[in-house]
Amino acid sequence: MINVLIWGCGVIYNKIYSVLNLYDINIRALISKKRENFILDNYRVILPEEIPEFYYDYIIVANDFFNEIRQYVETSKALSEAGCTVDKLIPYHVFLNPKFNLEKYLQLKESKPSILSNFCIGGHLYRQWGLPFFSPTINMYSLGENYIDFLQNYSHYLQMTMERYEEENYIERTIGVEGYTPKGIIDNKIVWYLNHDIFPESAIEKWNERRCRVNYKNIIAIMTIYTDEEAYAFDSLNIEKKIGFYRKDLNLKSVVYLKDWEDLRMRHKYGYSFSLMVNALPYQTEMCNVDWLSFLLGGEVNECLRKRYID
Repeated sequence: MINVLIWGCGVIYNKIYSVLNLYDINIRALISKKRENFILDNYRVILPEEIPEFYYDYIIVANDFFNEIRQYVETSKALSEAGCTVDKLIPYHVFLNPKFNLEKYLQLKESKPSILSNFCIGGHLYRQWGLPFFSPTINMYSLGENYIDFLQNYSHYLQMTMERYEEENYIERTIGVEGYTPKGIIDNKIVWYLNHDIFPESAIEKWNERRCRVNYKNIIAIMTIYTDEEAYAFDSLNIEKKIGFYRKDLNLKSVVYLKDWEDLRMRHKYGYSFSLMVNALPYQTEMCNVDWLSFLLGGEVNECLRKRYID
């Protein structure tokens, strides 16, 4: 049995209360910032500063303020000294994922996966599953051969600092209409495009900070693929856990065919951007669904597909 505190006792708590009862969970108390002494569903409601007084394994955040609560936990000296860290936090929405298994999920949290991806899908997966960023590739993207080169020798490049890749005519913090995107470069070879909404210096600082967190024992590679050459190169990489997404069926072990891209309505929905379509996959849309929990724990790609096509 897992002992938990639940942070929140409002609308979302009411929505997931029955779901939580499906699991072997012992609710020790509820947490609220309101200074009211009351009991809800036979559980005592406590203030955040009372957390150290209780024994628990995890804290389920049953509200939409996960980032604020995470920041509070990170900056609270009292909680830190009592052993309450962000690793203890679980966002409520993980329980709503298809094929959710609490035991597997806790294994995933403990495994500290480092997801390397060439578009935003990696960051979306971290957020969807409430995991700390053990990867520097958040809020940046890479293309084709450049990304393949990075993955072929990722252990080398992750040991190196990123520097600003200077280009003429780049206009700071615009929406890209001038045709330039801020970039960072590693080892004078590997180029990463930086999020246009973030100052380049901040993005580079985040890369250099997060690369030190990488768990080399649990590397996961994800790629949005645009050409046959990229697909074959990705499939042949010496990385055990990897999954790529392509709009053609090449019958490769690690590359998923997104047939939905053939639907004109689907292409229109995602602004004719294949990368945006791939980025939506963690949220289990109508597209080719992946059992992400099984895959991130090392399951074979073909066995982790929830949606299959029949002839």
